[in-house]
Amino acid sequence: AKSSRAACAQSARVSSRRSATVMMSDLQSKITAAMKEAEEASKKFGKTSKEAAVAWDMVEELEAEASHQKNAIGKKDPLEEFCDDVPEADECRTYDN
Repeated sequence: AKSSRAACAQSARVSSRRSATVMMSDLQSKITAAMKEAEEASKKFGKTSKEAAVAWDMVEELEAEASHQKNAIGKKDPLEEFCDDVPEADECRTYDN
């Protein structure tokens, strides 16, 4: 039972990393597309146009989201990491009230 719980915890961590990687990949493709649109808006309407500014704002927002997601991946409390690896330890017990 101990090893199956550890295996489940390990599987969950790997699955979480994979889904985060997929989300980041999708976000990167959106950033690339938004950059292309912003460059086209800059050429068509001028670099200082309202249309170009809006398009570049979208790029900035997407890049900020990518940065937030990157920072959020894998940030766990040391006790959570320990309990993922050794769920049967006394420190990892949970009690129902």
